[in-house]
Amino acid sequence: MKKQFYGIDFGTTNTVVSFIDDNENVRIVPIDEKSQNQFVLRSVIYFSKDSDISFGQDAVNRYNQDVSMQKAAKEKVIRTGNLIKVSSDATATSGFKPDKIVEQVFETEVTNTGRLLQSIKSLLANNTLSEINIFGKAYTIEKLIGIFLKEVKARADKFTGSNVKKVVLGRPVNFVGKDNKTAEKRLIKAAKLAGFTEVLLQLEPIGAAYDYGINTKSKHTALIFDFGGGTLDLSIIQFPEMKVLVNKGIPLGGDLINTQIFSEKIARHFGRGETYGINSLNIPESLYQKLQHWYAISLLKTERFNQSIDEFSYNSSDLKKIENLKNLVFQNLGFSLYENIDLTKKLLSVKKKADFKMDLTDPNIHENIKRKSFEKLIASDLKEISILMDESLVEAKLKYSDIDSLVLTGGSSLIPAVRKLLEKSFGEKKLNIRDTFTSVASGLALYADTQFA
Repeated sequence: MKKQFYGIDFGTTNTVVSFIDDNENVRIVPIDEKSQNQFVLRSVIYFSKDSDISFGQDAVNRYNQDVSMQKAAKEKVIRTGNLIKVSSDATATSGFKPDKIVEQVFETEVTNTGRLLQSIKSLLANNTLSEINIFGKAYTIEKLIGIFLKEVKARADKFTGSNVKKVVLGRPVNFVGKDNKTAEKRLIKAAKLAGFTEVLLQLEPIGAAYDYGINTKSKHTALIFDFGGGTLDLSIIQFPEMKVLVNKGIPLGGDLINTQIFSEKIARHFGRGETYGINSLNIPESLYQKLQHWYAISLLKTERFNQSIDEFSYNSSDLKKIENLKNLVFQNLGFSLYENIDLTKKLLSVKKKADFKMDLTDPNIHENIKRKSFEKLIASDLKEISILMDESLVEAKLKYSDIDSLVLTGGSSLIPAVRKLLEKSFGEKKLNIRDTFTSVASGLALYADTQFA
């Protein structure tokens, strides 16, 4: 390996590593042999109780294995002595309660399992959160991401047979929280903790632009449309000079769409909208907000929640759905639930209808979802996309007709309704579809080649 640098697309959901081989070709590192796509590493870390750390698909497997052996946890309550005002949703699982002043407590669960961390990239811009406590040890955000990137580097170095010290890391146009300075500082520090000595950052859509047009000679204007798991980023660029006119981004991605599918189509199978008790109380909506994140579902596996299930079962309007809810939590099906939701979403990209299925064990759930219904569900997302495109073009002082090529990357760009919106706005012939997962990383390596000469 003559050119000693990597391009790393460290994403909210997935991570990809690229380099340029001795034949001047961009290569993607097979970074996770346990994954269905070995070139993609889930951006996940799992800390077991015995201090063992795993990453990617192995982390998910370890998490599921450990949680499956866990019994209902007991709660340890630490009182702070402070008084706070709480609303009805924050107090109990049963019925309406007025706002009141209560003693503040910090509740922790005593379990025998480990800690799974995902979407850690989204913490970079959170300047109110400096560290996370894991089994009594404090880890800064930089340290956690540094641990992950160190593993990424080690796997890439093993494949290339080198000890690479230079890297270009991708970053969104706007980090979640929008404190870009804090996020950049932390990300650079994390990369140096991982063993890199020269660290550059580049916008992810610019990476996709290099993958698309680094060798183009034709004069034209392109809009880069990078729609991934965590964010939607747009860049308008003039080629071949690579002049950037606009960079804009919003926190809209595939993960959010999955939670929308759950809330609107699947949550009802777990009791949403049902009643219980003598007074026919509604099951608290706050519960279903917690169920919107698969990794948070296992945190409900407590004796307290088991008591809540008993409450919901009494005079329930649909006892089967309460049983589904119980099984979802206590049979550790949260990960399977969201994997099946994601699969259903992907099927809707190629079919006009798809069956959401969850029949590995109880609960046995089937929900037929039509593409038209799905498109209605994400109508507000499509509107946000349109607004972002309008704003980008106005800022660039361009019209839709001035865009000669629309470059698509990111898994969420495969959604047919998104594709239809883009075709209507720009024309089908202008669409240029790149590799869903690897184009950003490939472009980052090409950009690195211009910087680390």
